[in-house]
Amino acid sequence: MDAKKNHEVVIVSKPARFASAFYMIRGSILAPFLAIIAASFIGFGIAAIVESKDIVSTVGHYNEQNNYQYMPANVAINKNMKLRSFTADGVVQQQGSKARINFTLDRDLTPPVYLYYNLNHFYQSIQYFHDGRNSEQLSGLKPASFLYRCDPFKTPGFQDGSGGRTVTVNGGQTIPYNGFMYYPCGTAAWSMFNDTFTLYRVTDAAYTMPVLSTSPLNSTSVQLICNGTDFDAVGNSLGGSSSVNHCQKTGISRHADVTERFKPVKYSPTYWSSNYPYNASDDYLKNGWYANEAGHRVPDTADLDFQVWMASAPTPNFRKLYRIITTPLPAGTYILEVDEFFDSYSFRGRKGFTLRTAHPWLNEPNKALGVAYIIVGGFALIAAVLVAFKSVYSKRKFSREEAQVMSRQGSAVAVESQEQKTAAAAKKRWYTFDIHGENMDRYVELRRQREDIRKWALAHPDRGEEDVEEEDEEFYDDDEGAAESAAEAMLQPDVNAADVGAADVAHSSEGQITPADPPRLSSGLPTPA
Repeated sequence: MDAKKNHEVVIVSKPARFASAFYMIRGSILAPFLAIIAASFIGFGIAAIVESKDIVSTVGHYNEQNNYQYMPANVAINKNMKLRSFTADGVVQQQGSKARINFTLDRDLTPPVYLYYNLNHFYQSIQYFHDGRNSEQLSGLKPASFLYRCDPFKTPGFQDGSGGRTVTVNGGQTIPYNGFMYYPCGTAAWSMFNDTFTLYRVTDAAYTMPVLSTSPLNSTSVQLICNGTDFDAVGNSLGGSSSVNHCQKTGISRHADVTERFKPVKYSPTYWSSNYPYNASDDYLKNGWYANEAGHRVPDTADLDFQVWMASAPTPNFRKLYRIITTPLPAGTYILEVDEFFDSYSFRGRKGFTLRTAHPWLNEPNKALGVAYIIVGGFALIAAVLVAFKSVYSKRKFSREEAQVMSRQGSAVAVESQEQKTAAAAKKRWYTFDIHGENMDRYVELRRQREDIRKWALAHPDRGEEDVEEEDEEFYDDDEGAAESAAEAMLQPDVNAADVGAADVAHSSEGQITPADPPRLSSGLPTPA
């Protein structure tokens, strides 16, 4: 019974239609667009192939000569030539090996010529390396957060358990190893590449490179091109080369790294750094080495080589800029001398070098890239031709068919247009109520009776529900019939929409429609006692 009493009049309104833009890609627009893409790609591809001939790149590897390892596992395989001696805690440690690579340039190289070091199978992109640093510390601020990322190279002795060892600083202050902090801290700084390169040009064609890499080169038969070790941290020349040094260190790091990202160390007695300015009793701290790693120097945040190293490479095989050669390199024989201190044997890596010329917009001699661009441009050109042909052919065909149709139909188009207007006008009247119709009057009267039944039932709760249900059933039977008749009357095409006025209908707060001056109706129920 409750479900029947909750029936309401639903006024169906015409759906709103909003203005919108429909973009139609015409052939006259698409064809030129595809032609421009084709010309751009084909032009760039041809330029890449042509310019690749002007880029000279020489690559070599040297780690197989010595299989250098910081702590040799097998002295027969891992050669340690003991290039340098380091004394710590009264113990002398000798480390380092020398490798020489003899290579030939087939053509002259014009400056600037870039000298890179290559590393294979070294994953700088993994979280352990990439997050193994503290950005606040690198920018010169006191580290206050994310210090856990620096483990296990946050404090000296953390890795080998010697954190309780004490150091006397400034003649009186005693600080344990675990009371210091590496500056800079983290795995990224600890694993910095530290091999050094020296490049020579062979001026005597009859000269033969010594068999032993430790044997010195004949200074009269070779010319120094680049001594990579003759610079301080920021790239100033130290003047320690035997002849003119034709390379530079400045310019290898990005400008933002030098000015913003990396700042000089703000020294503190508890900062374990490469240039510790205080008096200390510990040999490792005084020399700027990592604790219990003689010769392994803590990087300087202002060092351009360190800044280049800290830019994480996305792939395990990468190269990083080492020095910029500022003199022409004639075709001929060259010798690259390498002092090895970086252990790549332990992680099965491979070390090498790259020597290449500069190019304003092409980084590598890459003919495959040029061919790929030409192929894509060729597809775009074919598509442009097909779209242009289709557009012209369709336009001509449509013009002929349109002329034939107009000649056959004649005034049929005008008749069809009038029929469309008539249908549109009839459609408008579908949503208009005729409040003066007989069916609408009956419908309103039955709605009144329904309301009287509800009020009478609320006023007489002692009466049985049978009387109310019987009266209500009769009402709903008539109510549904009246609603159907009213709906049929609304759909009649001869209803005039102008007969409907705002003064004829009063809208209640519930959305129901009632006459402005309804007749007095009787509910037909017994008068309450």
